[in-house]
Amino acid sequence: MITLYYVKEGLFMEFKIICDIRENLKQNIICNNINFSDHPPKDNIQEIQNYVIQSGYKCSIFGGIPELIAAVNEHKTFNDCIFLNLTDGLDTNCGRVQAPILLEILGVKYSGAEPFQSALVNNKYFSELAVKEKNVLTPSSLLVSNKDYYDINLLKKLSYPIIIKPNTKGSSIGITQKSICYDYKYANILLENLLVTYEEVLLETFIPGYEVTNFIIGNKGIYPINCPVLEEFHGNMIHQNEVMSIEDKALRTRTFHLCDNILGKNITEKIKQTSIIIKETLNVNDILRIDYRITENGDIYFIEANTVPRICSKNEAGFICKSNNKPPHYIIKSLLQSVISR
Repeated sequence: MITLYYVKEGLFMEFKIICDIRENLKQNIICNNINFSDHPPKDNIQEIQNYVIQSGYKCSIFGGIPELIAAVNEHKTFNDCIFLNLTDGLDTNCGRVQAPILLEILGVKYSGAEPFQSALVNNKYFSELAVKEKNVLTPSSLLVSNKDYYDINLLKKLSYPIIIKPNTKGSSIGITQKSICYDYKYANILLENLLVTYEEVLLETFIPGYEVTNFIIGNKGIYPINCPVLEEFHGNMIHQNEVMSIEDKALRTRTFHLCDNILGKNITEKIKQTSIIIKETLNVNDILRIDYRITENGDIYFIEANTVPRICSKNEAGFICKSNNKPPHYIIKSLLQSVISR
Protein backbone atom coordinates (compact mmCIF):
# COMPACT_ATOMS: atom_id res chain seq x y z
CA MET A 1 0.00 0.00 0.00
CA ILE A 2 1.52 3.31 -1.09
CA THR A 3 0.30 6.88 -0.84
CA LEU A 4 2.39 9.87 -1.86
CA TYR A 5 1.90 13.57 -1.22
CA TYR A 6 3.83 16.72 -1.99
CA VAL A 7 4.47 19.89 0.04
CA LYS A 8 5.07 23.05 -1.90
CA GLU A 9 8.51 24.61 -1.27
CA GLY A 10 8.75 27.65 -3.50
CA LEU A 11 8.80 26.18 -7.00
CA PHE A 12 9.62 22.66 -5.73
CA MET A 13 7.47 19.88 -4.32
CA GLU A 14 8.29 17.30 -1.67
CA PHE A 15 6.53 13.96 -1.80
CA LYS A 16 6.04 11.75 1.22
CA ILE A 17 5.14 8.09 0.75
CA ILE A 18 2.43 6.56 2.93
CA CYS A 19 2.83 2.79 2.78
CA ASP A 20 2.01 -0.46 4.55
CA ILE A 21 4.78 -2.88 3.70
CA ARG A 22 3.81 -6.41 2.65
CA GLU A 23 6.44 -7.98 4.89
CA ASN A 24 4.89 -6.34 7.96
CA LEU A 25 1.33 -7.58 7.39
CA LYS A 26 -0.08 -10.77 8.92
CA GLN A 27 -2.86 -11.32 6.36
CA ASN A 28 -0.55 -12.21 3.47
CA ILE A 29 -0.96 -15.41 1.48
CA ILE A 30 1.97 -17.80 1.34
CA CYS A 31 1.99 -19.13 -2.23
CA ASN A 32 4.74 -21.67 -3.02
CA ASN A 33 6.76 -20.23 -0.12
CA ILE A 34 6.34 -16.70 -1.51
CA ASN A 35 4.86 -13.99 0.73
CA PHE A 36 2.15 -12.46 -1.48
CA SER A 37 -0.67 -9.91 -1.13
CA ASP A 38 -2.14 -6.78 -2.71
CA HIS A 39 0.39 -4.70 -0.79
CA PRO A 40 3.81 -3.81 -2.25
CA PRO A 41 6.99 -5.21 -0.76
CA LYS A 42 9.63 -2.96 0.75
CA ASP A 43 11.81 -2.93 -2.38
CA ASN A 44 8.87 -1.70 -4.48
CA ILE A 45 8.28 1.17 -2.06
CA GLN A 46 11.93 2.16 -2.37
CA GLU A 47 11.60 1.89 -6.14
CA ILE A 48 8.61 4.26 -6.11
CA GLN A 49 10.55 6.69 -3.94
CA ASN A 50 13.42 6.69 -6.44
CA TYR A 51 10.99 7.26 -9.33
CA VAL A 52 9.53 10.32 -7.61
CA ILE A 53 13.04 11.71 -7.05
CA GLN A 54 13.96 10.97 -10.69
CA SER A 55 10.85 12.92 -11.69
CA GLY A 56 12.39 16.00 -10.08
CA TYR A 57 10.88 16.04 -6.61
CA LYS A 58 12.07 15.46 -3.07
CA CYS A 59 10.62 12.31 -1.54
CA SER A 60 10.61 10.47 1.79
CA ILE A 61 8.66 7.60 3.38
CA PHE A 62 5.99 8.69 5.87
CA GLY A 63 3.98 5.66 7.08
CA GLY A 64 0.67 3.87 6.41
CA ILE A 65 -3.08 3.91 7.07
CA PRO A 66 -2.51 4.04 10.85
CA GLU A 67 -0.60 7.30 10.34
CA LEU A 68 -3.47 8.71 8.28
CA ILE A 69 -5.88 7.76 11.07
CA ALA A 70 -3.60 9.45 13.60
CA ALA A 71 -3.49 12.59 11.44
CA VAL A 72 -7.30 12.69 11.41
CA ASN A 73 -7.55 12.10 15.16
CA GLU A 74 -4.99 14.82 15.86
CA HIS A 75 -6.73 17.25 13.49
CA LYS A 76 -3.54 17.81 11.53
CA THR A 77 -3.56 20.18 8.59
CA PHE A 78 -1.52 19.93 5.41
CA ASN A 79 -1.25 23.22 3.59
CA ASP A 80 -0.50 23.19 -0.14
CA CYS A 81 -0.37 19.39 -0.27
CA ILE A 82 -1.57 16.83 -2.78
CA PHE A 83 -1.72 13.21 -1.68
CA LEU A 84 -1.04 10.61 -4.37
CA ASN A 85 -3.10 7.64 -3.31
CA LEU A 86 -1.84 4.22 -4.36
CA THR A 87 -3.06 2.36 -1.29
CA ASP A 88 -4.98 -0.91 -1.04
CA GLY A 89 -5.87 -0.10 2.56
CA LEU A 90 -5.93 -2.59 5.39
CA ASP A 91 -7.28 -6.02 4.48
CA THR A 92 -11.08 -5.84 4.46
CA ASN A 93 -13.72 -6.10 1.74
CA CYS A 94 -13.56 -2.32 1.34
CA GLY A 95 -9.85 -1.72 1.95
CA ARG A 96 -9.35 0.53 -1.06
CA VAL A 97 -12.00 2.94 0.21
CA GLN A 98 -10.16 3.66 3.47
CA ALA A 99 -7.53 6.14 2.26
CA PRO A 100 -9.94 8.22 0.11
CA ILE A 101 -12.31 8.55 3.10
CA LEU A 102 -9.49 9.61 5.43
CA LEU A 103 -8.14 12.04 2.84
CA GLU A 104 -11.60 13.55 2.43
CA ILE A 105 -11.80 14.02 6.20
CA LEU A 106 -8.39 15.72 6.16
CA GLY A 107 -9.72 18.03 3.45
CA VAL A 108 -6.76 17.62 1.10
CA LYS A 109 -6.49 17.17 -2.63
CA TYR A 110 -5.46 13.67 -3.62
CA SER A 111 -5.02 11.46 -6.67
CA GLY A 112 -7.16 8.66 -7.95
CA ALA A 113 -10.65 7.51 -7.13
CA GLU A 114 -12.84 9.25 -4.57
CA PRO A 115 -14.61 7.10 -1.92
CA PHE A 116 -17.71 6.26 -3.97
CA GLN A 117 -15.71 5.48 -7.11
CA SER A 118 -13.28 3.36 -5.09
CA ALA A 119 -16.15 1.31 -3.67
CA LEU A 120 -17.80 0.94 -7.07
CA VAL A 121 -14.67 -0.24 -8.90
CA ASN A 122 -13.70 -2.52 -6.02
CA ASN A 123 -17.01 -4.33 -6.55
CA LYS A 124 -16.65 -6.41 -9.71
CA TYR A 125 -20.38 -7.04 -10.09
CA PHE A 126 -21.54 -3.43 -9.83
CA SER A 127 -18.68 -2.04 -11.94
CA GLU A 128 -19.71 -4.48 -14.67
CA LEU A 129 -23.29 -3.23 -14.44
CA ALA A 130 -22.08 0.37 -14.74
CA VAL A 131 -20.00 -0.08 -17.90
CA LYS A 132 -22.65 -2.35 -19.44
CA GLU A 133 -24.88 0.74 -19.59
CA LYS A 134 -22.36 2.17 -22.09
CA ASN A 135 -22.60 -0.94 -24.30
CA VAL A 136 -19.31 -2.40 -23.07
CA LEU A 137 -19.35 -6.20 -23.27
CA THR A 138 -19.22 -8.02 -19.92
CA PRO A 139 -19.60 -11.71 -19.01
CA SER A 140 -23.02 -12.83 -17.78
CA SER A 141 -22.81 -12.93 -14.00
CA LEU A 142 -24.54 -13.88 -10.77
CA LEU A 143 -23.70 -12.39 -7.35
CA VAL A 144 -24.09 -14.56 -4.24
CA SER A 145 -23.72 -13.36 -0.63
CA ASN A 146 -22.98 -15.50 2.40
CA LYS A 147 -25.75 -13.60 4.17
CA ASP A 148 -28.41 -14.93 1.80
CA TYR A 149 -29.72 -18.36 0.92
CA TYR A 150 -29.09 -19.36 -2.68
CA ASP A 151 -31.03 -21.95 -4.64
CA ILE A 152 -28.90 -24.63 -6.29
CA ASN A 153 -31.41 -24.56 -9.16
CA LEU A 154 -29.90 -21.19 -10.10
CA LEU A 155 -26.60 -22.97 -10.70
CA LYS A 156 -28.32 -25.55 -12.90
CA LYS A 157 -29.62 -22.79 -15.18
CA LEU A 158 -26.19 -21.23 -15.83
CA SER A 159 -24.33 -21.71 -19.11
CA TYR A 160 -21.04 -23.49 -18.46
CA PRO A 161 -18.10 -23.14 -18.15
CA ILE A 162 -18.17 -20.40 -15.53
CA ILE A 163 -15.53 -18.91 -13.24
CA ILE A 164 -16.18 -18.37 -9.53
CA LYS A 165 -14.20 -15.75 -7.61
CA PRO A 166 -14.40 -13.28 -4.71
CA ASN A 167 -16.36 -10.18 -5.69
CA THR A 168 -14.20 -7.59 -3.93
CA LYS A 169 -10.65 -8.96 -4.04
CA GLY A 170 -7.85 -8.05 -6.44
CA SER A 171 -4.50 -9.53 -7.48
CA SER A 172 -6.23 -12.84 -8.35
CA ILE A 173 -6.73 -13.56 -4.65
CA GLY A 174 -9.14 -16.48 -4.33
CA ILE A 175 -8.55 -17.55 -7.95
CA THR A 176 -6.79 -20.76 -9.03
CA GLN A 177 -7.00 -22.97 -12.10
CA LYS A 178 -9.70 -24.86 -10.18
CA SER A 179 -11.88 -21.74 -10.23
CA ILE A 180 -13.26 -22.74 -13.63
CA CYS A 181 -16.40 -24.89 -13.31
CA TYR A 182 -17.86 -27.10 -16.01
CA ASP A 183 -21.00 -28.31 -14.20
CA TYR A 184 -23.33 -27.18 -11.43
CA LYS A 185 -22.26 -29.87 -8.96
CA TYR A 186 -18.64 -28.70 -8.83
CA ALA A 187 -19.81 -25.07 -8.94
CA ASN A 188 -21.91 -25.69 -5.83
CA ILE A 189 -18.96 -27.19 -3.93
CA LEU A 190 -16.60 -24.36 -4.88
CA LEU A 191 -19.20 -21.69 -4.12
CA GLU A 192 -19.86 -23.08 -0.65
CA ASN A 193 -16.11 -23.17 0.07
CA LEU A 194 -15.55 -19.58 -1.03
CA LEU A 195 -18.53 -18.27 0.94
CA VAL A 196 -16.83 -19.47 4.12
CA THR A 197 -13.99 -16.97 3.51
CA TYR A 198 -15.54 -14.21 1.40
CA GLU A 199 -18.73 -12.26 2.02
CA GLU A 200 -19.62 -12.01 -1.67
CA VAL A 201 -18.77 -14.38 -4.50
CA LEU A 202 -19.18 -13.71 -8.21
CA LEU A 203 -20.14 -16.37 -10.73
CA GLU A 204 -19.64 -15.34 -14.34
CA THR A 205 -19.39 -16.87 -17.78
CA PHE A 206 -15.83 -17.93 -18.55
CA ILE A 207 -14.55 -16.09 -21.64
CA PRO A 208 -11.84 -17.96 -23.60
CA GLY A 209 -9.37 -15.68 -25.32
CA TYR A 210 -6.44 -13.31 -24.89
CA GLU A 211 -5.64 -11.81 -21.46
CA VAL A 212 -5.15 -8.05 -21.82
CA THR A 213 -4.57 -5.35 -19.24
CA ASN A 214 -4.40 -1.62 -19.80
CA PHE A 215 -2.93 1.22 -17.75
CA ILE A 216 -4.75 4.45 -18.55
CA ILE A 217 -3.50 7.68 -16.96
CA GLY A 218 -4.93 11.16 -17.44
CA ASN A 219 -8.13 13.19 -17.18
CA LYS A 220 -10.71 15.04 -19.29
CA GLY A 221 -9.94 13.33 -22.58
CA ILE A 222 -6.16 13.78 -22.29
CA TYR A 223 -4.49 10.42 -21.67
CA PRO A 224 -0.70 10.42 -22.03
CA ILE A 225 -0.69 6.72 -21.14
CA ASN A 226 -3.22 4.37 -22.71
CA CYS A 227 -1.26 1.24 -23.57
CA PRO A 228 -2.92 -2.21 -23.69
CA VAL A 229 -0.59 -5.10 -22.85
CA LEU A 230 -1.21 -8.75 -23.72
CA GLU A 231 -0.23 -11.21 -21.00
CA GLU A 232 1.13 -14.63 -21.93
CA PHE A 233 1.18 -17.30 -19.23
CA HIS A 234 1.63 -21.09 -19.14
CA GLY A 235 3.27 -20.67 -22.54
CA ASN A 236 -0.04 -19.65 -24.12
CA MET A 237 -1.36 -16.42 -25.56
CA ILE A 238 -4.90 -17.70 -26.14
CA HIS A 239 -6.41 -19.17 -22.98
CA GLN A 240 -9.19 -21.63 -23.76
CA ASN A 241 -9.41 -23.08 -20.23
CA GLU A 242 -6.97 -21.07 -18.13
CA VAL A 243 -7.19 -18.10 -15.79
CA MET A 244 -4.66 -15.70 -14.33
CA SER A 245 -4.28 -17.31 -10.92
CA ILE A 246 -2.73 -16.09 -7.71
CA GLU A 247 0.15 -18.50 -8.39
CA ASP A 248 0.86 -16.76 -11.70
CA LYS A 249 0.96 -13.39 -9.95
CA ALA A 250 3.16 -14.61 -7.08
CA LEU A 251 5.59 -16.59 -9.23
CA ARG A 252 5.75 -13.96 -12.00
CA THR A 253 5.13 -16.54 -14.72
CA ARG A 254 3.77 -13.95 -17.14
CA THR A 255 5.36 -12.64 -20.34
CA PHE A 256 4.18 -9.29 -21.70
CA HIS A 257 3.56 -8.27 -25.32
CA LEU A 258 2.34 -5.07 -26.94
CA CYS A 259 -1.19 -5.65 -28.22
CA ASP A 260 -0.29 -4.04 -31.56
CA ASN A 261 2.13 -6.86 -32.30
CA ILE A 262 -0.33 -9.69 -31.54
CA LEU A 263 -3.88 -8.41 -32.03
CA GLY A 264 -3.20 -5.72 -34.63
CA LYS A 265 -3.76 -1.98 -34.62
CA ASN A 266 -7.54 -2.03 -35.16
CA ILE A 267 -8.37 -4.15 -32.12
CA THR A 268 -5.73 -2.34 -30.05
CA GLU A 269 -7.34 0.98 -30.90
CA LYS A 270 -10.76 -0.40 -29.95
CA ILE A 271 -9.34 -1.49 -26.57
CA LYS A 272 -7.96 2.02 -26.02
CA GLN A 273 -11.29 3.63 -26.86
CA THR A 274 -13.14 1.15 -24.63
CA SER A 275 -10.73 2.01 -21.81
CA ILE A 276 -11.55 5.70 -22.13
CA ILE A 277 -15.28 4.91 -22.02
CA ILE A 278 -14.80 2.75 -18.91
CA LYS A 279 -12.61 5.27 -17.09
CA GLU A 280 -15.00 8.13 -17.75
CA THR A 281 -18.07 6.04 -16.95
CA LEU A 282 -16.62 4.96 -13.61
CA ASN A 283 -15.51 8.60 -13.13
CA VAL A 284 -12.10 7.68 -11.71
CA ASN A 285 -9.48 10.42 -11.49
CA ASP A 286 -5.95 10.11 -12.83
CA ILE A 287 -5.24 6.37 -13.08
CA LEU A 288 -7.04 3.09 -13.73
CA ARG A 289 -5.88 -0.37 -14.72
CA ILE A 290 -8.46 -2.35 -16.69
CA ASP A 291 -8.45 -6.11 -17.33
CA TYR A 292 -10.02 -7.62 -20.44
CA ARG A 293 -10.55 -10.89 -22.20
CA ILE A 294 -10.39 -10.57 -26.01
CA THR A 295 -11.96 -13.41 -27.99
CA GLU A 296 -10.46 -14.80 -31.17
CA ASN A 297 -13.27 -12.99 -33.01
CA GLY A 298 -12.06 -9.68 -31.59
CA ASP A 299 -14.85 -9.18 -29.03
CA ILE A 300 -13.63 -7.07 -26.09
CA TYR A 301 -14.95 -8.16 -22.67
CA PHE A 302 -14.45 -6.01 -19.59
CA ILE A 303 -13.50 -8.21 -16.62
CA GLU A 304 -12.56 -5.80 -13.82
CA ALA A 305 -10.65 -2.64 -12.97
CA ASN A 306 -8.23 -1.47 -10.28
CA THR A 307 -8.03 2.12 -8.99
CA VAL A 308 -4.67 1.54 -7.26
CA PRO A 309 -2.61 -0.65 -9.59
CA ARG A 310 0.88 -1.69 -8.59
CA ILE A 311 3.60 0.26 -10.40
CA CYS A 312 6.97 -1.47 -10.55
CA SER A 313 9.69 -2.34 -13.03
CA LYS A 314 8.75 -6.04 -13.05
CA ASN A 315 5.08 -5.76 -14.01
CA GLU A 316 3.07 -4.23 -16.86
CA ALA A 317 4.06 -0.70 -15.87
CA GLY A 318 7.75 -1.46 -16.31
CA PHE A 319 7.06 -3.21 -19.61
CA ILE A 320 5.17 -0.18 -20.92
CA CYS A 321 8.15 2.05 -20.15
CA LYS A 322 10.66 -0.30 -21.80
CA SER A 323 8.58 -1.04 -24.90
CA ASN A 324 7.99 2.68 -25.52
CA ASN A 325 11.65 3.60 -24.93
CA LYS A 326 10.72 5.61 -21.86
CA PRO A 327 12.71 5.87 -18.60
CA PRO A 328 11.57 3.64 -15.70
CA HIS A 329 9.97 6.55 -13.85
CA TYR A 330 7.80 7.54 -16.85
CA ILE A 331 4.56 6.05 -15.43
CA ILE A 332 5.00 7.73 -12.03
CA LYS A 333 5.96 11.05 -13.60
CA SER A 334 2.87 10.94 -15.83
CA LEU A 335 0.71 10.21 -12.79
CA LEU A 336 2.21 13.09 -10.81
CA GLN A 337 1.66 15.49 -13.70
CA SER A 338 -1.92 14.29 -14.14
CA VAL A 339 -2.74 15.01 -10.50
CA ILE A 340 -0.94 18.34 -10.37
CA SER A 341 -2.68 19.61 -13.50
CA ARG A 342 -6.16 18.61 -12.30
